[in-house]
Amino acid sequence: MRRVLLLACITVATADAANWRIMRRIAQAGACAASMIDARTTLRPGLRETNPILGQGGQVVGVKIGLCAAQIVAAELYLRRHPQHEKAVANASFAAAGMYGAIAVKNMGLPNAKR
Repeated sequence: MRRVLLLACITVATADAANWRIMRRIAQAGACAASMIDARTTLRPGLRETNPILGQGGQVVGVKIGLCAAQIVAAELYLRRHPQHEKAVANASFAAAGMYGAIAVKNMGLPNAKR
């Protein structure tokens, strides 16, 4: 499963897209979705978020939503001044999606703590 996801991300990210703006927005949506899946797998009973910046419980979801929105806004503002970097920003978003997906897969393999 991990290899297939990684191969799909690499294939799509390196393809010569006709419209990198659309590819970037797809990548950003994928990164946000993967981040939410990561949060869901982290918040299973008996598990806790090890990153203290993200907090615990419902705070994790709120912080991840805020970080996702901030990443999209920052990319939009940056690309207004530097539209030639559209492909690089899209590839960075694909990389983020892959990273969050890999973390979610790792979290799924963790056993729930016994109470």
